[in-house]
Amino acid sequence: MKKVNEGQTQVYLNSMVTPQYGVNTNAPYLNTPPPQLMSLTNEFFKSGKSPAQVIAILVGMGTPQQLAQSAVNVYMMNNPRGITISDRNPNPPGYPNPAGRIKNLNTLGAITEKNNKTMQFTLNDLYERVQESLSDLNKITSDESRVSYSANNAKTVLENALAAFPDLSISTDVLKDMTDEEINKLKEGTKSKFDIIDTKINPTLKFNIATRLFRECATYDWIDPVSDLRSYIKEMYSYNVWSFKVNEAVSVLSTRNNPLDTRLSEDFKGLLKESADSIEDNIISLSKKNPWSREAASLANQINESRKGANQGKVSVERIFSPVLVEGNSFYFHLNGQTYRMSGSKITESKVADSRFNRIIEAMGMFRKSDDTLTMYGQNEKSLEINLSEGTIKLGETNLSEAGVASVKEALMSTRFFSHRDLWMIEKVCSLIEHIDMIAEMDNFLGLSSQEFLNVFLTMISVDEGIWVNKVNSSMRINEMKFFTTVTDALNEAKSFIGYDATSYLSERLIKEGNEMAKVQERRDVLNKELTFLEEKKSTVKSAINKIGSSEELAEALSLINSEISKKEKELQSTYISEKKSKADYLNDGYIEATLKNSVQSLKKGQEVLINAEEFASLGSDDLIDVINAKTTKSYLVPKGDINVSF
Repeated sequence: MKKVNEGQTQVYLNSMVTPQYGVNTNAPYLNTPPPQLMSLTNEFFKSGKSPAQVIAILVGMGTPQQLAQSAVNVYMMNNPRGITISDRNPNPPGYPNPAGRIKNLNTLGAITEKNNKTMQFTLNDLYERVQESLSDLNKITSDESRVSYSANNAKTVLENALAAFPDLSISTDVLKDMTDEEINKLKEGTKSKFDIIDTKINPTLKFNIATRLFRECATYDWIDPVSDLRSYIKEMYSYNVWSFKVNEAVSVLSTRNNPLDTRLSEDFKGLLKESADSIEDNIISLSKKNPWSREAASLANQINESRKGANQGKVSVERIFSPVLVEGNSFYFHLNGQTYRMSGSKITESKVADSRFNRIIEAMGMFRKSDDTLTMYGQNEKSLEINLSEGTIKLGETNLSEAGVASVKEALMSTRFFSHRDLWMIEKVCSLIEHIDMIAEMDNFLGLSSQEFLNVFLTMISVDEGIWVNKVNSSMRINEMKFFTTVTDALNEAKSFIGYDATSYLSERLIKEGNEMAKVQERRDVLNKELTFLEEKKSTVKSAINKIGSSEELAEALSLINSEISKKEKELQSTYISEKKSKADYLNDGYIEATLKNSVQSLKKGQEVLINAEEFASLGSDDLIDVINAKTTKSYLVPKGDINVSF
């Protein structure tokens, strides 16, 4: 075969670039764009060019196609909001090491993202936003229209909200614990006056005002000033979501006359004074210290789910297609540039002499793959699409699925899909179509592709004796197939290499190995499905009550559903309380030993328990206190009067 130079390609007037063939596009030097190329790429994007246009320009300048594509990929990966690389650092630390360079660029991007996500939500800003909206509404109310009437009603809502802001008169309570600088700012009426009072008196105030405003202004959202205010509150909620959720928990806990709930409510309020960076970890910590609390466990549950989703979002699951050649009890397949032979549970690198197999691999490399479709663009602005799952073939709008290979060849030639110099490619495309039945989806493989780093892939293949893991990192020249005898080790390898939790793919195997986390995850999946079903039934019953009114049967049904939801939620929340402390841990954490005067729940009279000394001293004899079974470290709520303490 004629050797193809990596710089040869075809660029068309519409900025389209023919996918390159016959070149090792995984070569490191083609995937590590130098600083000068990144500077050019940056300038082209700043001038308003699209990714396709930038690739066409770079290729037209003599840049190898894969290198141009890599430069565009690096730019797009590190500039999701249109921030140019020159705005950050064109030569990040670690350059020219390709892995270090890309990693550092992404670190800079993560810092930008982090700064955006910690946007401060202050009482003072909220006050000014409400004032501005009120001022705009005053202008609207001058005309005699429906807008004027609605604007007046909206004004009432905003004026009531302003009345909820704290009185700025300097009282003794306000001055207490304030520094001289803070007192002077209050006297001068500076912009930070509300924020000073907010941190000193009531950290929940701004969240309560914002939540009430967002809800009560919904009716008037079609009025621009109100819409702008609600958009601001919605944005602040998205950037400070856990603070808002903590405030919601405080509101619920404050309605209960229980010392444990009161203490937890105060702990939650303390979190609202902390930075957004630490609030998630502190919520989880509070949940572990208060396993009895449904609110704390629910928040920990949500945080764990969101973190899992965030990590998984950096990796996409890819469908893997390959030509398959069966030979006796073995078969050959192609994966990430290598051909392998699989015999039983053993996988080894191999070579295949069958020309059909090799021609299919070469032809597939000429197409762009997306899910189960191979796509190639021709010089006539048409596309050739081959759906591997359905076996369909489309040339532009023409369906060639039922046409023979000769007809496909004639269509490609008559429509001038390929330029004169590329006519030889027709034979390869036709060879692929002729033997398309050899291509199979490797549906028992788990294919993963990193969305964070270029050309980083991982494939997991489950066999009877263990798990095969294929790792690819083109920049580091890694392409290896490794066998793991235990599924747990393979799972850890996937997390370490590409940052993906493959528990769901390996759940059955993990459970067989006795992996406790897999058992827990399986139970969570079941509970989540059951809760979804119950919520749907609850909505149906509520809808019936709204339409025909309440009845004894509907009320009973709603009560039963709510009871089941409560049980399922409690069980789901308990799966996230993973920290198990020993008796010594409790004794070192402010707990003391005690015994029970009477049998309570599953605890027997005289049984040894552990109690929090500070909590025991502060509660009345009729109050409930959280006790820990000294043997099992399980938690129970019992009356304080049933506890005997020897000091």
